[in-house]
Amino acid sequence: MSSTAATASGRWSGGTPRRVDAGSAAAYVVGVYTIVLLVHSWLRWPLLALFLLLLARAGAGWARRTPWRPADTSLLQAATHLLSLQFLIGLLLYVAFSPSIRAAFEDIGAAMRDAQLRYFLAEHTLLMAIAVTFMHIAAGRIKRAAAERRFRRTAIAVLITLLLVGAAIPWPGMSAGRPLFRIEGAAPAFF
Repeated sequence: MSSTAATASGRWSGGTPRRVDAGSAAAYVVGVYTIVLLVHSWLRWPLLALFLLLLARAGAGWARRTPWRPADTSLLQAATHLLSLQFLIGLLLYVAFSPSIRAAFEDIGAAMRDAQLRYFLAEHTLLMAIAVTFMHIAAGRIKRAAAERRFRRTAIAVLITLLLVGAAIPWPGMSAGRPLFRIEGAAPAFF
């Protein structure tokens, strides 16, 4: 066979296969990392807003003893799913794209002695995993609870989840702090 390119059917057609050099592959990974990091950074704000709205609604429903409505279930599910999405994006950064985490895995002992690396290698990840697990368990229990107990359980669960998430966010001023609104490196025009 001559040097040709494969078609979708697996047969060869005319053309020369394109080689990707290491420099362009690295630039692609850095570009994807930047986009995923921006999404992860900015998604925290709608997530926190949704959880605060859910907390306010649950607190008001608990205090006023109003009936649980389908909209309350939808809001609870939306908050839980958005938290899961945020966690999955963070895991994607953790296992595939983050150069800091990749460097930390080369020498775990040294990484654990460095406050910033330890924070992202272990603390941030563990706290978020606990928050997501807790919220999913709580959402299941809320769903099965008697209607008159749902607002109380929701308010308590959301408050605990917010405390866990708040402790996991790298706020400015912390040793591993990050900007509140990450905009640097936003090369794509759609960000």
